[in-house]
Amino acid sequence: MLSCHQTFFCQEGLNCYELFFFAYSNRPTFKMEDIQYIYKKVQNLYAYDPGDYRMFVEDRALCAVTDGYDIWADTPMILNRYAKYISYSQGKSEDQLFWLLNPITKMKTVFNLIRLKYVIPTLYEDTNLYTMPLKPLPRMKLMSDCEVIPKGEDIIPLLFKEDFDPSRKLYLENPPDPAPISNKIAGAVSWLDLSPDKIEITADTPSSAILLVTDNYSRGWKAVPLSNDSQSKYQVLPADYFLRGIPLGPGHHHFLMEYRPISFEIGKWVAVIAWALYLIALYLSWKTIKLSPTGKWEKTQ
Repeated sequence: MLSCHQTFFCQEGLNCYELFFFAYSNRPTFKMEDIQYIYKKVQNLYAYDPGDYRMFVEDRALCAVTDGYDIWADTPMILNRYAKYISYSQGKSEDQLFWLLNPITKMKTVFNLIRLKYVIPTLYEDTNLYTMPLKPLPRMKLMSDCEVIPKGEDIIPLLFKEDFDPSRKLYLENPPDPAPISNKIAGAVSWLDLSPDKIEITADTPSSAILLVTDNYSRGWKAVPLSNDSQSKYQVLPADYFLRGIPLGPGHHHFLMEYRPISFEIGKWVAVIAWALYLIALYLSWKTIKLSPTGKWEKTQ
């Protein structure tokens, strides 16, 4: 007969064997050498040609681990506007984007709107990358020619028309304030990434313009002035349906674009109030309980 200790250790040994056997039988179906090869390929490309352009690596989403930008990745959540843009470009439904192994198979020239510059065709063959035919847009660009289309989804087909040039025109869903009044913009813009959700932006423009930011739009993005410049309030609008547009008046601008959704603010204050109530309850409990001479806690009368 086995003792309780022997039974315990036998059971734990059986559990460990089952765990390791299950893990061994369900190993990944790729070789680590292949991942390291494509990782170095992407890393060397960014070292040779640095920039904030995007890249698409078929079969694997490795740009993020090389501090680069991709147009698609293996993620459980995609912003709705961007998902609609990609699904329209591929002629697929939005549901297919999540269960297809590689939902992006058609490289559109208008992908310069999302800063796509290079495509690495496949992971398992030593094939050369190819460059997209159109120069990718910069991450930020001052624009003057805009058209307002109130229904946002009507903008998507317009982005794929042959005569649409995203470097010259953009579409908005709301009238910008201030509105651009000139067809030529000679200003300058610079930015500094403080964190993934904070960007410090400086811009100078002789006339009103729209600052196009070729990153995904979400209602949580806000822009607040950092100095007493020519504008006291900034709007972050959806531009080209899924990107960001910030109307700028003439003059110097220095502001912070920050991701601060209302849900974050609500959650923050709920946490603060909960902690305050917890500390108050802990203090009241400590005040009503004392240590008796026998070493036991007793309630005070």
